[in-house]
Amino acid sequence: EAVKDDTYFKATTAKIIATRERVKKELTSLGFTFPDSKANFIFASHKEVPAEELFRALREADIYVRHWNKPRISNSLRISVGTDEEMDRLIAFLKEYLEKRAQAKKQQLEMLNKKIAKMELERSRQTQSWNSERQMAKASNAYDANIMMEAELVKNITKGENNGNFK
Repeated sequence: EAVKDDTYFKATTAKIIATRERVKKELTSLGFTFPDSKANFIFASHKEVPAEELFRALREADIYVRHWNKPRISNSLRISVGTDEEMDRLIAFLKEYLEKRAQAKKQQLEMLNKKIAKMELERSRQTQSWNSERQMAKASNAYDANIMMEAELVKNITKGENNGNFK
């Protein structure tokens, strides 16, 4: 019967379109990308956060989206356009989650950089105290390896390759 009521149908369609377009703008500002949608859903991916991680976090907050662990679409979420209130809750959750994740990433980077600086200072102190070139080379190589590992972690975190360890 609702489809037969042209006025109701047009009003409902206009509301869904307005909500979808508003949510697309909000998602874009949060770092999401998606093909243009003219449907009642948005098929979105985040540039840094894996879809699986977002799916699980949203589900824990009782916000339901679709995720398929299939080739080509495993890093996307199907977000149905709901009521304005539902979509506001989704956007508010994503803003908070992404901010907390960014803060955790920043703190981890700061901690790793401090650890690297401390290791470099210790290496410098020990280098000064070693007498033989052989001891110095052996210790220097060990410290270089540790520093390289920490630097690689910083690089991976900066790239967003953090295996979802930020929550």
